[in-house]
Amino acid sequence: MRNLKFIILAALVVAISIGISSCQKDTPITSENTSNVTGDTYLPPQNNAPGILQEATLDVQMGVIPPQDGYLYQYRDANGNNCPNPDATMGLNDMGIFNMSRLFRKLKISQDTIALIKPLIQSYNDCMKAAMQTLRDSEKEIIQNANTERQSIIAEFKANTITKDSARHALMILNKTTRDSLKNNPARVTACEAMQACKQTLFDSIRALLNDAQKVIWDAWVAKQPVIDCSKL
Repeated sequence: MRNLKFIILAALVVAISIGISSCQKDTPITSENTSNVTGDTYLPPQNNAPGILQEATLDVQMGVIPPQDGYLYQYRDANGNNCPNPDATMGLNDMGIFNMSRLFRKLKISQDTIALIKPLIQSYNDCMKAAMQTLRDSEKEIIQNANTERQSIIAEFKANTITKDSARHALMILNKTTRDSLKNNPARVTACEAMQACKQTLFDSIRALLNDAQKVIWDAWVAKQPVIDCSKL
């Protein structure tokens, strides 16, 4: 029995070793095409989804949370309940995150070229952040205007001009119109166009550093990337 267990264990070790060896053979990596390209070769997703509305109540002002802050699929309703956010993915989320390191390995880009590409990626990230910040600033203005309207509703309620139920109904309408304003915010289209420009600048800049053989691979990869019509968001 002990001999049988030993034979089975030995067979498993051999099988695992063969599996690891075969995996390594499938993706050969040499000192020429590897690089210290880890986190700084990840491109953030192009996300112009509207901010997530935190609804106003008689006691709480309206607020907005950027979709990347961990509440992507939820918003708080007037009763404090977390609800699915229907607009959470109405943007460029489907673009995902580009991991350039695998592509760079396929291109067999040298370390010297990688050193030139990294600042380009950082510039891309800065460009994306600037486009996103412009969008979020416009959303803050929408919320500020909505809170001014909320304050008027609260003032009428406290002056007994309207009932509590009427005030709640007015806030419900205000929440809906504000959510629609976030969804239909023209700044979303502007952000989309700016992000597309950021990406195009990066792609053109990287291509300029490649040799003819690398450009063939690069162009084939770029051709497969999604093309988004910003006017239809």
